[in-house]
Amino acid sequence: MAKLKPFIFFSPPSELANDIAIDSYDSYSKEQVHEIIHNHELSFINVIHNEANMHRSDFYALVRKRFAHFVQKKWLLASEKPSFVLYKKTSSKRSYYGVIALSDLRDLENNTIHLHEKTIEKRENILAQYIKEVKLNAEPVALVYDRNIAIQNIIEKESEKSAFLKYKDAKNEQHELWEVSNKKIITQLQNEFEKVNYLLVADGHHRIKSSWRNYQENKSEPYFMSILLDEDNIDIEPYKEGEKKYTFQEIKSITQKGEVLPPKSTWILPKLKTGLVVYDIHIGQ
Repeated sequence: MAKLKPFIFFSPPSELANDIAIDSYDSYSKEQVHEIIHNHELSFINVIHNEANMHRSDFYALVRKRFAHFVQKKWLLASEKPSFVLYKKTSSKRSYYGVIALSDLRDLENNTIHLHEKTIEKRENILAQYIKEVKLNAEPVALVYDRNIAIQNIIEKESEKSAFLKYKDAKNEQHELWEVSNKKIITQLQNEFEKVNYLLVADGHHRIKSSWRNYQENKSEPYFMSILLDEDNIDIEPYKEGEKKYTFQEIKSITQKGEVLPPKSTWILPKLKTGLVVYDIHIGQ
């Protein structure tokens, strides 16, 4: 049973989204980060990283302060109600749909959520401390489930409405968001996902393991932000050219045996922008 929870989320207005939302932080070189910090005030990199402050003892407090600054300037806007968010990404090749929600870390305990790649302990430690102190999820963990017509029908019906956010990024890929705050639709999605008994972590292994570690320490925050995609809304490629190309069902079979793949074995699309939807754990507690 996959347990989902609606949440108060933050997102940029459409006209600022291309300036604020960023690719995964790890995809930028030090030179690129330096250039962005000095020339692009609205970039979310200015929230999560600042060269002048990152080695200060109060670095984590400064991240919270910069997040609050973005909210105060209305560069990030809070939803009025706890909601789910529907996401659509369209490239020149295809479209992907997913549901952004809070997932329950306890689903790791009951073997609903499965990791498929080994993690690196040092990186886990860094992210665990970051999440513990900063209390922000700015990039959802990607979870994949088996083909599900009932969930897909709800997504298709809700996405016929007008998106509250729509923009094209520098790669000419289009991003759209729909807020689902209607309690009836929320309940329908929750009920359908409760029938899902397998979720594969497609992206964000270190983030979910770090959140799990913090939950084990204090038992106060069992939720993390996720995007849930069915197997028809992902593409799986080998991380390196020439290596084995797995299918979702092959990876599912491996993980159900209690086995995992080496780090960086797969490259699973879509990749989501950081800062496009943000969960403030302070509000969730």
